[in-house]
Amino acid sequence: MTSLSLLTYNTWKCDGDYQARLPLMVAEIDRLNPDLVFLQEAFVTPDRLYDTAGAISRCGAYQITRAEARRKERICGGVPLDSTSGLAVLSRSPRLASRIVPLPENPADGERLALIVEIQTDVGRLALVNLHLTHLSDGDNLRQHQLMAAINAIPAHRHAIVAGDFNCLPDAVPAVASRLGSHVIYGSTAAGPHCLAAGTLNPVVGSDMTDTVRCLDHVLLMGPDRVVPQVGLKNAEVVINRPDPVSGLYASDHAGVLVHLELVASAGEDR
Repeated sequence: MTSLSLLTYNTWKCDGDYQARLPLMVAEIDRLNPDLVFLQEAFVTPDRLYDTAGAISRCGAYQITRAEARRKERICGGVPLDSTSGLAVLSRSPRLASRIVPLPENPADGERLALIVEIQTDVGRLALVNLHLTHLSDGDNLRQHQLMAAINAIPAHRHAIVAGDFNCLPDAVPAVASRLGSHVIYGSTAAGPHCLAAGTLNPVVGSDMTDTVRCLDHVLLMGPDRVVPQVGLKNAEVVINRPDPVSGLYASDHAGVLVHLELVASAGEDR
């Protein structure tokens, strides 16, 4: 049996007061001390002078695997900067393999990727799949196709954790997950065995997400050959969802979802 804690967190690019928000993110993630961190909208410039994932990785001695995406000029602190806003997986376990998977796109939205990282655990090789699905309001069908494309790219005979900003409500996730025998953990206001009582959006100025009870950030757990994994959920909670008591700032427009898991090896599993 192996225990793992995982935080999935959309870091809101360089929007808002980035220079003030970044230390808040770093301090909170350092306090939570997760084994694995999935970041979405991870802002970084080519010279790494601005680097959200890098700053967070240093607080916990994490190894970073990146999928830089959506490159363009963004305004940060009043200065235009060539930058990307992509995905990052932070892990203290050595990376065995990694792969960037292009997902189906809509020209109105642009580049979407999945980042797959494999690490070694007591249950064998574990595939970590970090996602940020399309934000388009009429994009339910596209999100389903993007999620399926990411799941289909997971190596066979692997336990897998698929997590990130799905940009959809919880009831849209099981439509795909149930067909794959997945175990779903998500933030939700609805009652359920693995639901959380809080939304995953923060009421920040400048965000277009004002309905904070909505839950867009989810975690899927899969076992080898896509059967339901032998997983024990210790607990799941919404975190980084309160303003800084001094500045009043939220660290991001999203809260994080933190899960503590126990993975149990099955007989004959590929290690």
